[in-house]
Amino acid sequence: MISIRVRLFGPAEELAGAAKAVLNVEDGMTLGGLAGQIAARWPKLGDAPGMRLAVNRRYVALDHLLCEGDEIAVIPPVTGG
Repeated sequence: MISIRVRLFGPAEELAGAAKAVLNVEDGMTLGGLAGQIAARWPKLGDAPGMRLAVNRRYVALDHLLCEGDEIAVIPPVTGG
């Protein structure tokens, strides 16, 4: 098992009811696998369209392997005006 830190921003925080969490996941977990766990843990967040995930402040592919201590940011869609 490895520990992953999850930070939620803006509407993602509101939907999850938390600003951060630590999740223990299986070694060899991908970002896509973690996305499924995040959706299962916070169903309202899983139903929200347009959420993006970043690993250690970088956008990566869903097949990216996670490592002990990685920080995942859940980022809502950004609009401008």
